[in-house]
Amino acid sequence: LGDRECDLDSAVSALAYAYFLYKTHPADDLYVPVLNIQRSEFLLHTEVVFMFQQLNISDSSLIFRDEIDLHLLNREGKLTLTLVDHNTLTSDDKVLETAVVKIIDHHEQERLHS
Repeated sequence: LGDRECDLDSAVSALAYAYFLYKTHPADDLYVPVLNIQRSEFLLHTEVVFMFQQLNISDSSLIFRDEIDLHLLNREGKLTLTLVDHNTLTSDDKVLETAVVKIIDHHEQERLHS
């Protein structure tokens, strides 16, 4: 799960880490990179749009935050999250903290996570 800014490093990190997990972990698990914005906001993130166009990554192949119910998956015990390019969840997502298994971030740690 990328950060709420969905800047270039966040978007690329989410895709790259999900791909890494897909290539190095069991095939029966599903690794889904989630861009932490609504699909309708994507075109406002011009550097991400430009880079993905250059790499022939269609926006139709991306998953946005409004297209996946992380809260439901968490309640059903079907969610593990890696936070990329951020280390805190928004207040709306605090209940997802139990699903966070890893944080990959270059920012100063704002909270400790076990």
